Amino acid sequence: MDNQPSMNFYQVVLKNIDEYLNYINLTSRDVIRYITFFGIGFIVGSVLKKYETWIISVLLAIILFLTILQYFDFIIINKNNVKVVLHLEEVHSFNDFVYMVQAKIYEYWIEVIVFVIASIIGFKLG
Repeated sequence: MDNQPSMNFYQVVLKNIDEYLNYINLTSRDVIRYITFFGIGFIVGSVLKKYETWIISVLLAIILFLTILQYFDFIIINKNNVKVVLHLEEVHSFNDFVYMVQAKIYEYWIEVIVFVIASIIGFKLG
């Protein structure tokens, strides 16, 4: 008799998936990250389709309201503090901003592609 316990179907499937992920140099953490980006992108695309005019209107109203409050000196918006909060300390011109965005896209290109495709699918199906 064989004393080794037999593997059930679930264990065989997990073993095959792990072997395939190792073969293509992916970890389960990468797969979870890509699935998460896909889900978030799909939700963003669906929400944008349903509420795009409302979202744009609210954002423009908030920007206009803050601009009017700053113009009449009711509030003071310190641009340096805003840069620190948004992690834009090194950005001094529009070209710097474009370069920073481009560098982030190159750094996270797979996540960006997954997010964009999921957003398009969510927008079309939402």
